Amino acid sequence: MTSRQANQPNPFSSSEIRPRLERLRQAMREQRLDALLVSSVPSVRYLSGFTGDSSVALVTRTGQYLLTDFRFEEEAAITAPLFRCLVRRLGMMELVEKTARRLRLRRLGFEEQVLTAAELRDLGGRLGRSRLVPTAGVVERLRMIKSPAEIAVLRRAAAAAERGLLLARRAIRPGATEAAVAAELRRCLVARCGAQDQAFETIIAEGPRGSLPHARPTDRKVRRGSLVLVDWGARVGFYHSDLTRVLALGKAPPLYRKLVKLVRQAQLAAMEIIRPGVPLADVDRAARAVIERAGYGPRFGHALGHGIGLQVHEAPRLWARAAEKAEPGMVFTVEPGIYLPGKFGIRIEDDVLVTATGMEVLSSLPHDERLAGEP
Repeated sequence: MTSRQANQPNPFSSSEIRPRLERLRQAMREQRLDALLVSSVPSVRYLSGFTGDSSVALVTRTGQYLLTDFRFEEEAAITAPLFRCLVRRLGMMELVEKTARRLRLRRLGFEEQVLTAAELRDLGGRLGRSRLVPTAGVVERLRMIKSPAEIAVLRRAAAAAERGLLLARRAIRPGATEAAVAAELRRCLVARCGAQDQAFETIIAEGPRGSLPHARPTDRKVRRGSLVLVDWGARVGFYHSDLTRVLALGKAPPLYRKLVKLVRQAQLAAMEIIRPGVPLADVDRAARAVIERAGYGPRFGHALGHGIGLQVHEAPRLWARAAEKAEPGMVFTVEPGIYLPGKFGIRIEDDVLVTATGMEVLSSLPHDERLAGEP
């Protein structure tokens, strides 16, 4: 570990983990749970610091256990020192059952959206269904509010993503394939920007393929005078960024210049009202109203944004039915778009932090088709 890395905030330090466990125990008390079985890999990591997978966490009122196998025994001891490591010899649910019986747990909560039907059937057959309590979003609600250490890593992830695109910008040229551009961007993120990896499979969508919101890179070649939608991010310290820009190779068509201004206006309208206490549904409506007034409402068919952190998509979701209100420490994307099948798609996406008095945009890359200001 370099001195620079040692001085960077660590969102998985013991001083970060302890208050997370206490907040989780408070939620468990409110639901009258003796323990919670956490199966989601990002949530296990959030609660323990464990860097492996194929493991579960069992948090009781007074203790915490990491149930894993031989492959991760040493890794668990290093990365999750506050947890007692239990190594399974047979099935995972068998170890959960034995531990629950030994600890005399009467009400064991489980993540109903994570535990598989087979795992639940196995565990229920061993413990009895009356002792199992389905829960939803218990840890995810804790993860919505980022600590200063988490926010520091998210800033690094946004900065790495932006630097990566600027370095890979020259690869977006006539004759290059979407797949080749995506590969070069990934290479720049890892080799030159300090990222562990790209945050997700980068979207490089040339011309009319930009109207596919989740287009995957293909062997389609970038043409002179075309538009290229780039949706990309970086994973740094297990945290993610998620950004989108549309670049023009040559003179941008008039309709594009008109609509990119409209999409940017919609994004700014949403950002202008973000502050603690504002319903996230209102943030979505603010952006959508701008696009609807211009007559393009049906061409903006997805949610305005989503939480970002240990997962690229996590709570909260910014959409018309969102129940949450903005709280300091939330980090989410704001990404309005307009998609014209057969022509092009426009999406502008930035990562936003809710502060005590308003909001801060964590990303700073220009929004014009030239990325003005690039080196």
